Amino acid sequence: MKLPQLITATLLLSSWGHAATFPVTFPHSPAPGWTVDWVSTDSGEVVSSQPWPEQGGVLNSPDVKLDVFAHAHAPNLTAGQVENCVGVQIRNQGWCQDGKAFLPIGMNRRQLYYPFTNRNQWTAETYMKELQKRGGNTFRVFSMPEFESPAGTYDDFALYAYDQMLTTADQLGIHIIFSLIDLAAMYSDFSGDPYSVFNGGPFQKHEEIYGSEEGIRLIKNRIQFLVEKLHHHKSIIAWEIGNEADIISAKTETAKEQTEQAMLVLARHIKEVDPSHKPVTASLLGESVWPKVFSSPDIDFIQYHSYATSNREVLPGVLRNDAEQSAKFGKHVLIGEYGAYRADPDRHIFLKTGLWAAMSQGMSIFPWVSASDAFGELFDEDLDLYQPLAKVAAGIDWTRPIKLRNFDFAAPGATVLASQLGNEEVLIYVHPQR
Repeated sequence: MKLPQLITATLLLSSWGHAATFPVTFPHSPAPGWTVDWVSTDSGEVVSSQPWPEQGGVLNSPDVKLDVFAHAHAPNLTAGQVENCVGVQIRNQGWCQDGKAFLPIGMNRRQLYYPFTNRNQWTAETYMKELQKRGGNTFRVFSMPEFESPAGTYDDFALYAYDQMLTTADQLGIHIIFSLIDLAAMYSDFSGDPYSVFNGGPFQKHEEIYGSEEGIRLIKNRIQFLVEKLHHHKSIIAWEIGNEADIISAKTETAKEQTEQAMLVLARHIKEVDPSHKPVTASLLGESVWPKVFSSPDIDFIQYHSYATSNREVLPGVLRNDAEQSAKFGKHVLIGEYGAYRADPDRHIFLKTGLWAAMSQGMSIFPWVSASDAFGELFDEDLDLYQPLAKVAAGIDWTRPIKLRNFDFAAPGATVLASQLGNEEVLIYVHPQR
């Protein structure tokens, strides 16, 4: 995985953890009169403001221990309204809701609808309120394979739980990205799944599903059932075809082509059966780039899953690479999962780094959250990371076209990420290195 070619120098800091000032070299001003607001990633407050050097030059950041974020903007900028945005929409590479731009800020909580899977056995309503009071607004939630058993028969109890969760989200104004089947769970134990011969299904192995008309028919039927039952919920802002769609494929070029074709067929099917016309996404393993899928008009935003590292120093580079890979598709990018190991002493810093580095690239990033695996839950100190992020995100127009800024910024001893939104705003993230 390549790191960004954005840094012109990387000098070691003499003492990690002590405050430092970073001289950031700015390019020529996009227009006269711009201001650079340096923002604390601990509070979300502006700690100092400076004029952008009109001929290009060096500005010193505030003293920072770990990182600092800058929002550079044209004179008299206001957050403003987004015209003709009714409900939730994707506009350019960003989102809007009822005339106002927003950035999805949230996490994975795959079975949010069942309290026994949640932290402290919280109800969906409690979990939503805990996120919301910190400024978060979105959960990524899954329908598990066992919702369908045997093949073609659907679980009324689970459907009721989905509906109750979504009704609560409707009332609270929480967004849900709804993954229509957890294919990763199917991969881990196919013997327990509805399409397996062990349960009366037609397949000996999960690798057979995408290459079979019967397999595509079964998934289409499941998708159609869920979409028709749940589309009326305004809290659903996107359908995800299935969690990590390629995980059940054989690792061959032929299987990849089958998976690509299946994703395109299923995305088109969602578009045809959903009267509410919600956006559609597909998630793949890791940071795979599949141009046929990503460029399809039926895939409205791109999703990556990043488990390549829990190293806070290289994470900004990983995210930059994802943004660069997707820039040519001109679509919003969601890092739909990224992992921070519960036992890692730097976990909290890693989570924080990911949130701010992703936002600097116009992306959303959702931590993987689970009480049952090595990544663990998000506790109060982790949830509190969302509040300053949300404060800053609320003042940015995410619907302006995003351009990644390359080679424009440099800071000795730090990684600098930057992106420009239209001709009015530039986002800059300065992340110190050891």
